[in-house]
Amino acid sequence: MWRDLTMLVVLCGAVGVAALRWTVVGVGPHTVLTLQAKQFLGDLVVDASAGHVYAMLYGPVGNEIQVLDGAGTARGYRFGVTNDWFVPLSVEPGTGRLYAVQPSPDRQSTRVNLLDAHQGTRLATAMVPLSPNVFYPGGVAVGGGMVVLGSSGDQHCSGPWPGTCTTAGGGIAILDAASDRLRHVLHVPDGAWAVGVDAPAHHVVVAGAKGNGSPIVVRLFDAASGRLVRRTTFNAPNLIPQRMVVDGATGRAFIAAGTLYGAFPGPTPSGAVLVLDTHTGMPVRTIALGSPVSDIAMDHTTGRVFVADRGPTRYVQKAFPSGGSMGMSMATGVGMLHTLDARTGATISTAPLGIGPGSIAVDERRGRVYVTHAGSHDGSGSSNGVTIVIAAPVAGPGGVSVVDATTGRVLRTLALGVAPASIVLDDRTRQVFIGDGGDFMPRPPADPWAWLPAQVRRRLPFIPQTAPTARPRPGRVLALDASHL
Repeated sequence: MWRDLTMLVVLCGAVGVAALRWTVVGVGPHTVLTLQAKQFLGDLVVDASAGHVYAMLYGPVGNEIQVLDGAGTARGYRFGVTNDWFVPLSVEPGTGRLYAVQPSPDRQSTRVNLLDAHQGTRLATAMVPLSPNVFYPGGVAVGGGMVVLGSSGDQHCSGPWPGTCTTAGGGIAILDAASDRLRHVLHVPDGAWAVGVDAPAHHVVVAGAKGNGSPIVVRLFDAASGRLVRRTTFNAPNLIPQRMVVDGATGRAFIAAGTLYGAFPGPTPSGAVLVLDTHTGMPVRTIALGSPVSDIAMDHTTGRVFVADRGPTRYVQKAFPSGGSMGMSMATGVGMLHTLDARTGATISTAPLGIGPGSIAVDERRGRVYVTHAGSHDGSGSSNGVTIVIAAPVAGPGGVSVVDATTGRVLRTLALGVAPASIVLDDRTRQVFIGDGGDFMPRPPADPWAWLPAQVRRRLPFIPQTAPTARPRPGRVLALDASHL
């Protein structure tokens, strides 16, 4: 039972070294942004043609979007907001126009903000009659002259898992990217957890699910009229669509789905990639994975799709002395990178990554793929002023894996940052930007003199009299030349 509990899950110090081949970066990255105390780093979004990188920052006194120069320097201004959160960011390539979603003031609908990153101003605001409570990273897509927003809706469940769940308020909004005019609002009974655009076919792909053992439902809409072209179901019980990539050249949508990865117990963690024909709406194949997906990306040059899964996990729970408990899913092994054929969806290769894979960036010019993994970290929570720590089940540092984009083979793994999570590539400046989550409650290093009795230690002045301590390390955005990866 959860009782009188305020839980804060934080990243704590890495506790060991994974059994992988690790390399120290020859020319180290430089820090372009350091977060303030108790500030957390969200998504990074890049617009190479406009020369900007956007960092989503969350903090106790408000959230903001920090604008960085593509060359790796802060631009000196930011979009400040109140305590309302911004969720998925998406950029219209080449324009410096950034879309950010947040709740409306009355909390009953969604506010879409169109931002001009060149001037640091808000250009327009559109109100969308969709639930503002559950937008996810896969819920924004830009392409074909339109911006598509997907809301999974408000979910209400009763009874023990899987229980009975109903979804309300979910759907999609289609905005015209040129005029910012709202074209269509389409309500979707299963919600819109992940969306995509096939620009050549003028189709919008929407994937939803109720998450209570029901199948995943994928709908294909005509982008101009909003007409439903086809409704398709995938038998993937207990899985939720999380992210999507669409290849207009092959007419394929790759939908990454998995069990929700969070602080509550549920079904055995698993994942899958659902492949859909975006011209007909017919299913192509389902690729089963052993764990939930952390990210999915595509290399249009090699015709490959890359899927990173989180690896095996275990739900760990610990009681508070005053009653109540906290729990979280924690990694028990390394995640995997699955390389798929973009036309057939067939698996080409599978390769091990580090612990806690996070984000994928594709370097089509060099034929490389970069995948972050946060490493092994303790979990922490507090209640009534008491903090408890859940130790990580396995040990392993954070880093970045460099992968051959044709074969899917991991070429090397770099020890980089503290807890690397997000990663983007500015192809124009050849800078790779890495969001490092930092370490707010690091585990103190081992005391080499702990074996000495206290009375002996006090008589030896050349020996430190107190155990070593560890200082918190704030989150950062790092920049590194791609040729050094």
